[in-house]
Amino acid sequence: MKFKSLGLAVLLTAFAGSTFAQNRISGTEKCSKPDSSQSIEVGDQSGHMFVIERGSCTWSVPLL
Repeated sequence: MKFKSLGLAVLLTAFAGSTFAQNRISGTEKCSKPDSSQSIEVGDQSGHMFVIERGSCTWSVPLL
């Protein structure tokens, strides 16, 4: 009985997620150059890096 209710919950969640996916959301933001940047070499292949940048952005066209 637990598996039926769990399956139903998963099915309903997936169905609800697909309903939200049909709405388009768009907007435009403008960002300046990053204030700070840090990078760490990943190590799986040469040249692969993990980069974190911090900067400020403003919405020139709000989310719709």
